[in-house]
Order: sequence, then C-alpha cells, then structure tokens
Amino acid sequence: MIIERIRRHNIINGFLFSLIEFGGIALLIGAFAIWFLLKKRYGIGLIGLGIAANCLPVAYYALRSLRRKQQSIGFLAIFDPNVRERVARQYPETAADTAVIVATTLIPFLALLLAAIDSRKG
Repeated sequence: MIIERIRRHNIINGFLFSLIEFGGIALLIGAFAIWFLLKKRYGIGLIGLGIAANCLPVAYYALRSLRRKQQSIGFLAIFDPNVRERVARQYPETAADTAVIVATTLIPFLALLLAAIDSRKG
C-alpha cells in the first residue's frame, strides 16, 4: 500500500528531488530531535525522530530507483501541459497518494512501520 504510493510519488517528482527533499528533512529534523533528546526534552525529541524516520522510506526508494537508473518524470516537467495531462491520466491517484504520504510522514514512525509491513508482504 504505502510503498506503491511512495514509488508513484518519486516517479512523478523525480528520484533525485525526492531523495534530496526527504533525505534533507530526515537529516534536519533528526538533528533537531537528537538535540532535544540531549536536552532531556524527550517528548519533542521522540516526535522528531519519528518524523525523521518516516522520511527514510521515501529517500530509500528514491535512491534505489536512481541506482537502478529507472526513469522518472520530475517535478519541473509538470509545467509542460502535455506532461501534466499524461500524469493525470496515468496516475489518477496522485492527490490521494500525496495526502497519505503527508499524513503518514507527520505521525511519528507510522510511514516507517507501514513500509516495513509492506516490504514483508513482498
């Protein structure tokens, strides 16, 4: 469920962009989370770690696709009306995918848990 949504998201936005976006969020939020944990502010530290952890599946699948030299569309291509039309036709679930990815990313550890469950299914 979640892995297919992540893969479609990465194809549409571009693998490099998704890797930089979600990898960067994971690093930045993760660093703040560790800082909060070191300051003994465990609640916000754990929430931050959870959000950072949720970014890892998106970054992982983007990196994997880059290494496999798979084709992506890239977010800049969306400015082309023909590409926009093709994406809307080929990926009608884009809005729902985005909503699920945003929601699961912001609920600490949820996206990571769902991705782990998905990957065990095959």
